[in-house]
Amino acid sequence: MNACACMGKIGNDPYCPCEMNRKGLKVSITESWISPELFDLLSDEDKNTINDLKFKAVTMALCKQNVSND
Repeated sequence: MNACACMGKIGNDPYCPCEMNRKGLKVSITESWISPELFDLLSDEDKNTINDLKFKAVTMALCKQNVSND
């Protein structure tokens, strides 16, 4: 098994940042992506932690955007 930033099927996903980087393409993904097959292996607590962190980041970004628009 190879380590990959997307933590999925290396090279099989056209949006795999490792594969895109290898091909010299711009990597527009700023976070690690976990394939559904691997995400399903996590405990419910771990899934909730990941989803809570993503929600927190989106909320903070929206709040920051609203403040800068005032």
